[in-house]
Amino acid sequence: MFLCGLALDFCVAWSAEDAIRLGYEVVVIEDACRWIGMPAEAGRNSMDAARERLSGLGVVIARMAEVG
Repeated sequence: MFLCGLALDFCVAWSAEDAIRLGYEVVVIEDACRWIGMPAEAGRNSMDAARERLSGLGVVIARMAEVG
């Protein structure tokens, strides 16, 4: 499943997490998304936290040129 959209660090990330848990292979197309970038814990922001969380679940974060 290929995902893109607004609020990658929130809405898109949650959709990716749900899809992984349902057994789909998921690729988030990063340059077809926008981030909110809210502050998070320990000096990180929501982008860093989402990227780390998604990678840990097996979500591939790619650029359009890599999947086109």
